[in-house]
Amino acid sequence: MSDNAPAKPFLDLVEATLAEMGRTKTWLSQRSNVSRATINNWAHQPRTPQSASVIAVAEALGIDQRRALRLAGLPSTGSAPETEAPDLSSMPLPALAERLHHLSEELDRVAAELARRPSV
Repeated sequence: MSDNAPAKPFLDLVEATLAEMGRTKTWLSQRSNVSRATINNWAHQPRTPQSASVIAVAEALGIDQRRALRLAGLPSTGSAPETEAPDLSSMPLPALAERLHHLSEELDRVAAELARRPSV
């Protein structure tokens, strides 16, 4: 990986997920509305990508947004929560398992936070 391409780890995950799904970058570009050139540039682009592009690609592939942002070299805090349920029918099994794991961790974090609050 080049130090000049902060999004390369995310691109690696994107390419692996596409291979698991049997899909192409052209399909991903159409589904995410992010150009193929933009996606390909993540391999060598010295700047971090736009968070909206990373999130759009992550959503199209069923990749956790926070993980995607982190792998793309962007801050993962403060990303907007999802407002609608994702389409799980097209999500590859590894991505679905990761999403469920992430949700479980998030529930554990919220439960621990609620347990620390003083009773009223």
